[in-house]
Amino acid sequence: MKPAIAANTHIEDRRSEVTEETPQSHIYRLRPFIRWCGEQKIGDTTDLSTRDMHEYRVWRREDGAVLR
Repeated sequence: MKPAIAANTHIEDRRSEVTEETPQSHIYRLRPFIRWCGEQKIGDTTDLSTRDMHEYRVWRREDGAVLR
């Protein structure tokens, strides 16, 4: 599934479980992930590996994001 579609699917799946503000917060936090996938030429989230996710977290830290 394309990263943007996967992000939207995740948000829509959770919409009934969260407050009205939460989906907007998720969108804000998922935008960098979608951008990173584009830069890495990742067109399908099923192709992501544990190593890819590690590289994403490193990229976010280097970009100034605080990740837990």
